[in-house]
Amino acid sequence: MKNEGSNIYKFLSEFKVTYIYLLIFILTLAPILFPIGIPITTTQDTKDYYAELKTLGPDDIVLVSWNIGFDALMELKAGAYVSMRAIIASGAKMVHVFGHPEGPGMFPLIFGDPNKGTVGELSKTMEDHDYTEGDDYIVLGYIMLNEASVVSIARDFHNYVIVDWKGAPISGTFLDEIEDPADLAMIIDFSAGFFSEAIVRHMAMDFDTPMIISSIGVSIAQNKLFVDAGYVSAILGSTRGGAEIEFLAGQPGIGLQAMDSFTIIHYFYILVLILGNLAYFGYERHRDMRRTALR
Repeated sequence: MKNEGSNIYKFLSEFKVTYIYLLIFILTLAPILFPIGIPITTTQDTKDYYAELKTLGPDDIVLVSWNIGFDALMELKAGAYVSMRAIIASGAKMVHVFGHPEGPGMFPLIFGDPNKGTVGELSKTMEDHDYTEGDDYIVLGYIMLNEASVVSIARDFHNYVIVDWKGAPISGTFLDEIEDPADLAMIIDFSAGFFSEAIVRHMAMDFDTPMIISSIGVSIAQNKLFVDAGYVSAILGSTRGGAEIEFLAGQPGIGLQAMDSFTIIHYFYILVLILGNLAYFGYERHRDMRRTALR
């Protein structure tokens, strides 16, 4: 401590916080650009969710409820991509509804729009499986405006909905097989907390329809209650759940890349805490004690 000007504790104490923020930026971005593939464990919730998807077959019809906007999509898209690929590969048919006004703008980013030449994240998968709009999936649009609309869809579907989101009649399509939610093989809800509870109450509970939920982080505890009560079969939790299901499905993507970043940044924070304490006890504290002694 005699050569105060050159000791490591002083260096750590005076290290500019700007450089720490720069390191955080670099360590966050690097694994996304150059994935590392840090191993992760999978929770039972994710295993249960994925197991439910694997039960679907070509004779099934699935209601997919998008109760999210662009912000929540960034959190749930890893799990959404794997879930949709699993359904497409199974041959099950899908009917999509939106519970958020951003749904019509968000959906083409995922499924594309052949009529407009829009390519989505799943366009290649659908092309590989010859999975087409109208024959294999139908988009009803932004029709879940509130709880009353959820009740109307559940109780009087064909009187409440007569055309899809492009104005084409749904009569004569595979939706003729659906009278109420009891005719659905499954409900999948991508949930940011808008009308998920209404779907659970008026579809899963009232008609005993199997349901799984992909939930943003802040809603996991609430949605977990439905699982514990037996009304929802499984939940997929946030970006972490998305990474886990990517791992289970053997489809590494943005979820696992995000987990690489999270893991590295957490280790970096631990390192910063350790070095910060070394700087304090090795330099700052002794400096304060010397100043007190001089007084």
